Amino acid sequence: MVKTRYPIKLPEKKTDSRAEFLSKNRMAGGYLPPALSDRFSIYSVYKGVSRSQLIHTLIERELTDPELPSFSEMIDDIARRYLVLKADNVSIARYKLIISSQLDRKKLSLEQIKSIVDRMEEIANGESSTKKESNSK
Repeated sequence: MVKTRYPIKLPEKKTDSRAEFLSKNRMAGGYLPPALSDRFSIYSVYKGVSRSQLIHTLIERELTDPELPSFSEMIDDIARRYLVLKADNVSIARYKLIISSQLDRKKLSLEQIKSIVDRMEEIANGESSTKKESNSK
């Protein structure tokens, strides 16, 4: 063992900063074909930014598009799309559970899932009351 004149200090673990980082950030990713991944890597080096920064910029640019629908419009559209897929023999209560599970796997927040499922139920109840009124006439 080599003795040094000055004691070596090990850096302190940064568990607090990591926990803070994770509480403020979420993983958003996917798989890319190798050729596209390689091109993405070389482009990030060319630009002099990390891949995370580049993804952040691209997503931010996409989500600030003025033609992007509002949050409530997206919720309404998603709810309607799921209702189109609903089989007639499945109750709305059962279908809400199925959709909630699917949306959870797609990493939506609980608030987003609740908004979609509630809107889906509103639309289904509105359509079923409209059908009953038209059948009774």
